[in-house]
Amino acid sequence: MRDQPRRWIFAPDHPARVAEISRACGIPEVLARLLVNRGLSAAEVCNFLTPSIEGLHDPYRLHGMSEAVPRIRRAIAAGEKIAVFGDFDVDGSLSTALLMLLFRLLDADAVYHIPRRLQEGYGLNHEAILRMKQQGVSLLITVDNGITAVAEAHQARSHGMDVIITDHHEPGEHLPEAVAVLNPKLDCCTYPEANLAGVGVAFKLAWALAQSYSGERAFGGDFHCFLETAIGLAGLATITDVVPLIGENRVFAAYGLEALPRSANPGVRALLDICNLTNMPLDATHIAYRLGPRLNAGGRLGNEDLGVRLMLAQSYAEALDLAQEMETENKNRQTIEREITARARQKVLDEIDLDHTSVIVLADDDFHPGVVGIVASRLAEEFWRPAIVITFRGPTGRGSARSIPGFSIYDALSRCDDMLLSFGGHRFAAGLEIHRDDLPRLRERLNEVAGQQISPVELSPQLSLDAELTPSQLAPKLVRDLAKLAPHGEGNPLPLFATPPVELVGRPRVVGRNYQHLCFAVRDPQKPDGPAVHAIAYNRAEDFGMLTSNGNRFRLAYSPRLNNRCPSYVELVVRDIHTA
Repeated sequence: MRDQPRRWIFAPDHPARVAEISRACGIPEVLARLLVNRGLSAAEVCNFLTPSIEGLHDPYRLHGMSEAVPRIRRAIAAGEKIAVFGDFDVDGSLSTALLMLLFRLLDADAVYHIPRRLQEGYGLNHEAILRMKQQGVSLLITVDNGITAVAEAHQARSHGMDVIITDHHEPGEHLPEAVAVLNPKLDCCTYPEANLAGVGVAFKLAWALAQSYSGERAFGGDFHCFLETAIGLAGLATITDVVPLIGENRVFAAYGLEALPRSANPGVRALLDICNLTNMPLDATHIAYRLGPRLNAGGRLGNEDLGVRLMLAQSYAEALDLAQEMETENKNRQTIEREITARARQKVLDEIDLDHTSVIVLADDDFHPGVVGIVASRLAEEFWRPAIVITFRGPTGRGSARSIPGFSIYDALSRCDDMLLSFGGHRFAAGLEIHRDDLPRLRERLNEVAGQQISPVELSPQLSLDAELTPSQLAPKLVRDLAKLAPHGEGNPLPLFATPPVELVGRPRVVGRNYQHLCFAVRDPQKPDGPAVHAIAYNRAEDFGMLTSNGNRFRLAYSPRLNNRCPSYVELVVRDIHTA
């Protein structure tokens, strides 16, 4: 499938709105067009380009906050044992750590539990509830899970525990029995930001609690130090959880990236050190490719609470030992991931008729449960189809689903709930549990659903582009203006442009440790005396022949950047190449 060309999909042109924003905000039309492409109005542009901490909404606007805060305060005052029940991904781990750090500050009697992936699976479960009862827990708080745990919440109540649910996943038909349910996706909730990550909801609860103890919105002393660490963790998990980086999430991401290098938390410092990111500005790429995978590694390989233990470490020496353990786990994860991805990819090619398949549903008893989500993402990207990867242990299996633009995998699974033991998630990612005997029916039903919603042309790989921009238009000032859109992520992707036909200057070179990258220079043929612009195409060495044939004319899909060593020079980071 790698040889299948991507369809280039340009964002619709809205010249009147672009001109309005350019004029009203005093910004170049190219930047204005990108802001329009991201769905912003003129009134929203200023807050987007200069995100402010004031852009965080009052936590009490979350439905249930007025009930949650007093109940937690009563528990702390009475010395009740509080349990925080989290999840093994970055969002769940850092949400857990965030609340535990606050409870430590408040001298609360608090414990936490991260479910064991193989034994317990995702979410609140009966075994964990019994264990918490034996520990004397009287207040149970979930983070990044619990919204569909109706039976489990009822069980906790029957054992004398009060329950507070904090979550961001889609609610089911019935809500759990709880003192409070904090979830911006509730129908009864009018909170302005529906797309918070789980850590965003946990941060709001922590903020409201801190506010109730300090008695004011502006915090000092220990609360100030806690909140700076907390917003760093919130930004890290928000970026990692791939929620839209617009609105309030953009504030979390921007301030989190600034706060992390300043954090006094030993775990944060050790993590930055192990990733060689100490004392340097961070961007979303550092989170997505370096910090996030390491924090996720323990949860994938059976060391589920490693991330929480790292963030709760009370000395740098303890934290550094945990960070080094995390580094080892991440290397093991990479090895397992490569092996399982290669095996899964071959199974798709050998066993699935892609011409008559809209959703890939792949299962194997030997797939490692910790990497099925990553493998599903790889398959969905390569074959450009929603993909579900399941691993069976005995009669039941657990899996992860990933989707493509235009198709909600959560909604599709909702139409298969009669054959699922459990499921949850959101539009682009979900988890599920299924009986082995129901796998053929699931595959058939999902393909029926997708066949009604996805056209054949939508099953060919595509690349979304912002606009066409010639190399001669790329002045360094424009590239610096475009940098104001950072941090990038879901809902605010890195700007991506297309060239009109350009011509090759000189001969391409294959570079990199394994000679996998392609380095070359191009020029606008309409300006033969214009300067050549350097370009780098990562992991596209196989396109050498394309560049040197076709009359040396081709089109590039690219993101511009300034050269690290010489910031007055613009270069192109190439995402795709089309013959002219």
